[in-house]
Amino acid sequence: MGPVDERLQALLVCSVCHSDLSAEQHGLRCPACKRLFAITDGVPDLTPIPPPDPGVLERWPLWQELQRNGERMYVADPPSSLSVGVREDVALFAAFADLQGVVLDIGCGPQSEPSYAEGFGGTFVGIDPLRGAGAKRRFFFAQAIGEFLPFRNATFDRVLFGASLDHALSPQLALREARRVVRTNGAVVIWLGELPEPPGIAEHVRTAAGMLRAGDLRGLFTGLVNQVRSHGSPPASEATFATPEGQVQLEVPSGAVDAFHVEHPRAEAVAEWIAAAGLQVRDLQRPIAGSCFIRATPA
Repeated sequence: MGPVDERLQALLVCSVCHSDLSAEQHGLRCPACKRLFAITDGVPDLTPIPPPDPGVLERWPLWQELQRNGERMYVADPPSSLSVGVREDVALFAAFADLQGVVLDIGCGPQSEPSYAEGFGGTFVGIDPLRGAGAKRRFFFAQAIGEFLPFRNATFDRVLFGASLDHALSPQLALREARRVVRTNGAVVIWLGELPEPPGIAEHVRTAAGMLRAGDLRGLFTGLVNQVRSHGSPPASEATFATPEGQVQLEVPSGAVDAFHVEHPRAEAVAEWIAAAGLQVRDLQRPIAGSCFIRATPA
C-alpha cells in the first residue's frame, strides 16, 4: 500500500463530509461517514464512488467514457493534449496565475508536472481522476475530482482550473468546492477554452489559426463541432485525430459536446457560476484566441 506523505495527509479530509481521516491497514477511513479510501503506492484515491450528488451520479457513465477518450489522447499526443513542453498558451497562463504560497491544481493531468508549475518554489498539490504518473510526480498528488475536494477549508492561496473546468460533471459544484478550500486573501484562477461568437468566416480562421499555434487540438475540434451545431446539423458521432503515433479515432458519446467534454461553457456562463459560488471576478483576459483566463476572489 505504501504510506501517504505526512505533509499531504495533513491537508486531507474526507472528500464528502470533510471530517478528519484515520490511517488503516487498507487505506484512509472517515470515522464520520465510514468511507474507506484506498492507497496505492503512497497515492490516496479520495474519489467518492458512487458520487453522492444526483446530477454527478447521473452523468458518471458518460464522464467515464470521456475520460477514456482523454487518456488515449494523453498517451498518443501529450504536447497537444496536456500542459507540457513549450506552448504559448501555457506560458501565458503561468504568468496570469501568479503562483504563490500553497497551490491546488484541480485536474492537473496525468503528467509528472504541468508546464505552468515548473520552477514554482512553494507547495504544489494536484488532483486528477487519472492516476497517471502516480508517485513519480514532482508534486503532492491525490486522485480525486473537483466536485468533491478532499481538503480542509481555507487551505490554499491559489486554486487552479488549468483547462479543466469544462471537464467537470458539475462545474458549479466544483467552483463551490474551490471557494471552500481557498483562503480569504487567495484566488481561484481558471483557464477556459473558449470560442468567440461566430460573426464571420474571417474570425473563424483567426481563431482556428490561434488554436493550432497553441497546440489546442481539442479546443479546435470543439469549435468545429459547435459550428456544425449552429448550422442545424447533428453533432458528430466520432472524431479522428492525427497524432505522432498515427490516427486516433474516438467516439463522441451521446450527450457530450465532443469527444472530451460534456459541455463547453462560455465565459459569461462561468462568471454567473463564479458569483453563485461566493466568488467575484477580479480579472478576465483573452490573451490568445481560444483561451480565456479568469481570476476570482472570495466575495
